[in-house]
Amino acid sequence: MEKKKIQIDKEGKELRQPLDGKFPISAEFQKLSYYAYGMCICHWHPEMELLIVTEGVLEQQVGGEILKISENEGIFINSHIMHGTRMVDHEDCSYRVIRFEPALLGGGTKSLIYEKYVKTLQSLKDLRYRILRPEDMQQRRMVDLIYKITDTYVKREICYELEVQGLMLELWGLLFKLIGNVEENEIQMNREMYKIQDALAYIQMYYKNPLTLDEIAEACMMSKSSCCRLFKKVFRQSPMEYVTSYRIQQSFMLIADGRCSITEIAYESGFTNSSYFTEMFRKVTGMTPTQYKKEVCRR
Repeated sequence: MEKKKIQIDKEGKELRQPLDGKFPISAEFQKLSYYAYGMCICHWHPEMELLIVTEGVLEQQVGGEILKISENEGIFINSHIMHGTRMVDHEDCSYRVIRFEPALLGGGTKSLIYEKYVKTLQSLKDLRYRILRPEDMQQRRMVDLIYKITDTYVKREICYELEVQGLMLELWGLLFKLIGNVEENEIQMNREMYKIQDALAYIQMYYKNPLTLDEIAEACMMSKSSCCRLFKKVFRQSPMEYVTSYRIQQSFMLIADGRCSITEIAYESGFTNSSYFTEMFRKVTGMTPTQYKKEVCRR
């Protein structure tokens, strides 16, 4: 089975089929082993997200934080928040994920429910996420609801839309009460994410050029040392290591396309020569571009 890859645009926004506008929610059963290298690269989307681990442990990156989510624990991620997921110690992890547009909860963006209960939380730009722990009775109920929502959505029995929306409203009510106990001034401003998005946008626009740390730091209006610290915090890579990883990721699509030589792919991906490209490709994937090309052809 061909491994999945998260596709993103120049600003890190995930590129995928939009949700059904008439019923804007999706629910899936997933494994990290379904994805290339056991990870979903950092991305963001306008929908909110709920995730629960059903087996194993996963590492969730949200903004500048790295969190470990264990079995029967969950997380709520607000809209427009940069996040990514990866394996812990190369061990697979099963999880369920729900993505939904906030308007689903209020039946539209002009309703009282949306204005009073949905927009209030969504507009807390500093509210990036909330971990759900089963030890707390209220949070345990929220975890149970995520299980029930995903089961109901996937089975799609008669009137499943009504049941899913009802369960989502119950879950949101619990979340609102949970978050409502947090004073707004206790939620730390996450200005770093805006810096990261500026840096990613610059890298994704100019990765074919010979980028420098000075250029990346200038793009996000940071000093070189601060830029390096931020990248290490968010991605556990230096800015230039991230550039190399991104270039390798772009090369996957060119190799799969099959129309370019390895030398052409190296230059199109931003490498100055094919030898260095091969060296970095092997370092990241464990195989040469030619070996990878043969693997793709066999599929």
